[in-house]
Amino acid sequence: MTGISTASLYNVLAGNSNDIQSAWAVSNEQESSGLVSTTYGGLGAVSGRVLNFQSDYIQNSAWTQNATTGGNKTQLMYSSLTSLINSLTSFRTGLSGLISTTATNPSTATSLQSQTSSALNEAANVLNQTYAGSYLFAGTATDTKPVDVSNYPASGATLSATSLDTAYYQGNSVKASIQVSSTDTVTFGVLGNDTSIAQAFTALGMASQAANTAVTSSVAPNATTLKSAYDLLDTAIQGIANLQAQVGDSSARMKAASETTSTYATYLQGVSSDLTNVNVAQAAAQTSAFQTMLTASYKALADGLSVSLVSYLH
Repeated sequence: MTGISTASLYNVLAGNSNDIQSAWAVSNEQESSGLVSTTYGGLGAVSGRVLNFQSDYIQNSAWTQNATTGGNKTQLMYSSLTSLINSLTSFRTGLSGLISTTATNPSTATSLQSQTSSALNEAANVLNQTYAGSYLFAGTATDTKPVDVSNYPASGATLSATSLDTAYYQGNSVKASIQVSSTDTVTFGVLGNDTSIAQAFTALGMASQAANTAVTSSVAPNATTLKSAYDLLDTAIQGIANLQAQVGDSSARMKAASETTSTYATYLQGVSSDLTNVNVAQAAAQTSAFQTMLTASYKALADGLSVSLVSYLH
């Protein structure tokens, strides 16, 4: 009877020690990692919720990044269009002064030739703007420089306000789009061959042709052509301002989307953290308590192992 009782006592003490040791190991790991468990399996019933929260967090973070990138692109587009409008407005002002004197002053041809060349190059530089190595005004052909004025207007081409020339444009006709939420995809941007921009280049091309013809023939530039170019340029500038307003709307829309998805992602991250993180100070106190209990359990186990029939006989 004594042997059986001793064995039973040993088994109880050993079982208690194992349970305490397992609890201590879990608590010690939580103290070290700051997590309830380093595996999803260790989270028990909440593991499915945590996985869903983390999946939604990753998706919303991706949408936030999309919206942020799109917002940065549209902001750069907006400032680029401001530069384009300023450049075209400056050229138009100079052209206005030339129109009134050109009929009697052949020397204006050389000045006009220089001005149109500069204006064309400035417009090309603006529309060849890039963001992170991608061209902004080339549609979805972001690896293609959208504007080339090295041979514009082309030799032999006769430009007019009634027939827009887009020979300068090298991109495609598909606007970029970015998904910013589960239900919202924003199509944005301006193509380098948009009607208003094509009007601007055609107007500059008309002025360039008038200047080149005048220089070659040593005569004054054709005032009628310059007046037509001036009027077309005026229309183009107004149209580009409207395009700029559309870009501004897209930028505001993406900014709002970025703020919404970012806020929700932060919420999801917080909820997930509440389910997976532990209070390190509490975990440390619990680990210390289990350590004390484990020490006492080992001592009780050692005392139990020293019990023998001889002890009882004495």
